[in-house]
Amino acid sequence: MSDFSRTYEVYRARMQALGKIVAKAEQQFKALDMSAWADIASAVQGRLESDRFKVIVVGEFKRGKSTFINALLTEEVLPAFATPCTAVINEVKWGPEKRAVLHFRNPLPGHLPPLPERAREHIASFADGTVGPMEVEIDELEEYVVIPEDANDQAQAVAESPYEKAEIYWPIQLCQNGVEIIDSPGLNEHGTRTKVTLDYMNQVDAVLFVMSCQALASQSELKEIQRSIRGAGHEHIFFIANRFDEIRPRERDRLVSYGKKVLTPLTAMGSDGVYFLSALDALDGRLNGDDARVERSGIDPLEAGLARFLTKNRGSLKLLAPAQEILKGVREARAEVIPERRGMLDTSEQELRSRYEKERPAFEAADRRRQQIVGKADQVRDRLRKEVERVASAYFRALADKIPRWAEELELETSFSVMTLSPKAKLEEMTAEVLAGLQSQIEEDFKTWQETELKPIVEDRLQHMNDSLSADIGVLLSDLSSLSERLSGTSKGLEESPDVSPMERVLAAAGGFLIAGVGAGLVGGTLGFKEMMKSLGPQIALIAGMFALGLTNPITMIPVLVAGGVLQGVLKGGQITDKVKSKIAEQLAGDMREKADERSRAIADDVYEQTGALRDGIEAGMAVEVQKIREQVECILEELREGREQATQKRAELDASLKVLGALEGEIDDLVMGLVNEVV
Repeated sequence: MSDFSRTYEVYRARMQALGKIVAKAEQQFKALDMSAWADIASAVQGRLESDRFKVIVVGEFKRGKSTFINALLTEEVLPAFATPCTAVINEVKWGPEKRAVLHFRNPLPGHLPPLPERAREHIASFADGTVGPMEVEIDELEEYVVIPEDANDQAQAVAESPYEKAEIYWPIQLCQNGVEIIDSPGLNEHGTRTKVTLDYMNQVDAVLFVMSCQALASQSELKEIQRSIRGAGHEHIFFIANRFDEIRPRERDRLVSYGKKVLTPLTAMGSDGVYFLSALDALDGRLNGDDARVERSGIDPLEAGLARFLTKNRGSLKLLAPAQEILKGVREARAEVIPERRGMLDTSEQELRSRYEKERPAFEAADRRRQQIVGKADQVRDRLRKEVERVASAYFRALADKIPRWAEELELETSFSVMTLSPKAKLEEMTAEVLAGLQSQIEEDFKTWQETELKPIVEDRLQHMNDSLSADIGVLLSDLSSLSERLSGTSKGLEESPDVSPMERVLAAAGGFLIAGVGAGLVGGTLGFKEMMKSLGPQIALIAGMFALGLTNPITMIPVLVAGGVLQGVLKGGQITDKVKSKIAEQLAGDMREKADERSRAIADDVYEQTGALRDGIEAGMAVEVQKIREQVECILEELREGREQATQKRAELDASLKVLGALEGEIDDLVMGLVNEVV
């Protein structure tokens, strides 16, 4: 067994130990009628059992990404496509038998491209429109996930693809250790494919960025790293300088020095995050049983470093978050629930019922305050939506004004003269080149706007929401605490930790992971919701902003320009290239102005939807805080109705629960301390 395999085994043993603690805690929560915490424990248990390390491999075209993935997997699982045409995310997972499963987008795109017959029949079999997954043969997968090289409009083909992702199951040791390798469509090939990758980025634990030593750390790669990866909250990046074997021996030291100088500042792991290797040597060495070649390839140190990072950094966070979550419930049971229940059991049924009835206005007031807080959250979201729409609309109009200058500055490879054979075909070729150049400029400008304007707006509003609502939520929680004390006749034995804000408490009450969908990968194992709040702003801006690129697709203008006769007039007279560029710029700028409001609303609506998860978490958490007091009182009233003997038995059970919970708290404390020490 390799050293890094043993590293994964140690992690799994610790995860199983936590699972046993969570199972015991869930039993206690159920016994104490703490239904919300019992649900949380059940969710934590399910997450521990199903959670995997997701490792995404990204990189530009022709960097050896597929070869590198196959080297990690020790088999040729993925084909090394000759063109940048992968349209979907490919997840490689453990499975005893080799198979592939296609997942469909729901809802499906309005217009579908030509599809294999089996895919068409599968879609047609789902009358309600929600298409389920479809199993396909491994060797047929390429038919579905690859865009044909001769597609007239690859961007449109991606946008119209009905597939969300492909799962590839393979009996591979790395995947059996709980690691999923994610092959992405790539970055900087086209905005639409970049969006597919970025939308997935928030789910992953580690990012492996593959470069080529022949063109190490190009400007386009450095821009994508800063904007798309670090901008999404990923700071621990593994940089893979591939094809090191192709570098002349006397130039290698200089290349390593340059690579570490440029890349080390871009990863929180410093020089430990930069690896020089030959993926081809690693793959061929493993396929042929040549251990010496594998060792020379340089892949072993990377695998060991990745294993340490996943199990100690990400793994510790994955365990730390649920451990701390359950610890909150255990402490609440010991310090609040059990003393309050004992206090109510020591009260007569008549007295407790009288108290409960007397406090009805307090419950009603709490419900009103809860609704007011939710309303305030919606007001913040409404203001955010309006502000984003206003700023985006102004941006798109300003963008339209830039297009003619960009077109004028374009230097084209396609030449044209009146003597050219097949002038229509040559016009189409030139049009495609102009539009591709302008699209690149648009996407670059859009990313800059997203970084400098959209993200700060979202971050500022989310921080405002947090600051504004935390005070109101704090008042609500204080009122509920006083209400609970009046009902039970007891005082709180343990105050809430000063490190836990009112916002964090209600989100924890909602289940802890309720809003993790927005930033699950980067903060799914976070130490607290403060870090989640820091990450939500950039993440929402990235997801919402990239949405607009699906609308910014000038390639679709080629048939419009040609068929509509827009370009035909340029054949008369000289300066044909300038006229082509001018006509295309005019058409594209007009389209940009015409659809500015539509695109602005789309971005604003998407921001509003993304922030809805946070709002729902706040509402659900506050509802739980109110409901658990009602449940406790009604449960005790039921027990008191059953007579004094039943009440005496319940007191004994509470004493027993107190001892069990005390032991559990000690176990979790020890586990948490060990995990905190391992977090990088």
